[in-house]
Amino acid sequence: MKHSHIKKTILFIVVEVGIAHITRSLAIAEAVHLLGHRAIFALPKRKHSLISTTPVEIIDIPPIILRDSIKVVNALKDPKKIKILLDEELRIIKQHRPDAVVCDYRMSAVIAGALSNLPTFFIANSGGVPSSCSLPNIGVPRVLHNFVAPFLQILVWRVKMRFIKSVEQVAQEYDKKWTHQKLFERMTYIIPETEDYMVPLGKHLDNRFVGPILWKGFDHIRVPSWFRMIRKTGKTIYVTMGGTGFDKQIFIRLCELLIKRGYIVVVSCSTIAHIDDFPKYKNLFVTDYLPGFEICKIVDAVICHGGYGTMVQAVLAGAPVVAIPFNPDQILHSLRFQELGLCKVVLPIDITFFINLIVGDWEGFERVAKRTDPEKVMAALTTLLDNTDVYKKSIQRFTKGINYTTSPKKAATVILDSV
Repeated sequence: MKHSHIKKTILFIVVEVGIAHITRSLAIAEAVHLLGHRAIFALPKRKHSLISTTPVEIIDIPPIILRDSIKVVNALKDPKKIKILLDEELRIIKQHRPDAVVCDYRMSAVIAGALSNLPTFFIANSGGVPSSCSLPNIGVPRVLHNFVAPFLQILVWRVKMRFIKSVEQVAQEYDKKWTHQKLFERMTYIIPETEDYMVPLGKHLDNRFVGPILWKGFDHIRVPSWFRMIRKTGKTIYVTMGGTGFDKQIFIRLCELLIKRGYIVVVSCSTIAHIDDFPKYKNLFVTDYLPGFEICKIVDAVICHGGYGTMVQAVLAGAPVVAIPFNPDQILHSLRFQELGLCKVVLPIDITFFINLIVGDWEGFERVAKRTDPEKVMAALTTLLDNTDVYKKSIQRFTKGINYTTSPKKAATVILDSV
């Protein structure tokens, strides 16, 4: 590693809504720390307790929004909000004098890094990189997919440009030279995927594929006494719906239906519901947070929201997935997992899907997910479990050669070698 004898300070500024954005960035920050450098992790105070086990230095930063919600998407492209966040980030940079800035979808940090003339790194999946990427099949014949894909690329790019242009607008209030091309092409992109997963098509960007990133912090949380009792039975299911967006009542009804069909159900309810909201059943085990990778190892399947972090964690542990996505990023990844034979997706692709994409209505996707019929989820799960051997073979193909234990260090090395 270059300059390994010089202690560097790396400032991480991440979007606080959604556990995956926090934990994957924190895994890299911890790798920076273990390599002997200073990592500062800026996060709103309301999320500090979530990561209290980390050795990384945590500082407070103003939140993008006050509670976890899909509405964060609107804030991320609101020039007024971006400017408020940016002013505070510039103050933090002036105070701590970092050698580099690492951001995870906190768009104001893109500008803060540029205005401070600091190397800037953007953690994103292929779908979030500011270029086109190879889109998964939405479940139509290949000939039709090849015909439709170019039009979908245009729609996806239009959605991305809404965020990019908002960032440019704010940056140019400070310095007219910061066009969106200069802002986004100056950064290095750390992509927690394998290079062949969903290839970005923009050759002008510095993309670094480091492989899936898992944070080990949840391995150290205090688990309920029942955790050690969970075993694969052929009908043991882990249900988790991330931290935002999914309907609490459907969540609970789905778990009740699983119990009534004879499944053993383990639930991580996060902030979507409270533990006491769930009825008491002998084979229903509910808590707020679990060591996800460990629980995925001892269940037969996972039902989730289609988040890349959750799904990759599941398949690396050997568990196939039923996905109920409720935002475009989750839709993109769950369809790709389905295309790879790792997942069954419960998602109506109809005219409202394309309308929501055209107008950039994230809450429209959420409304569709809130109408999910639990019986359709049950049918997808039955299909998955009836074809377990087929899914297991696909999982083996996907995971072959992936060494997720080295991904955080790879990402940290990319950062430290550049400063």
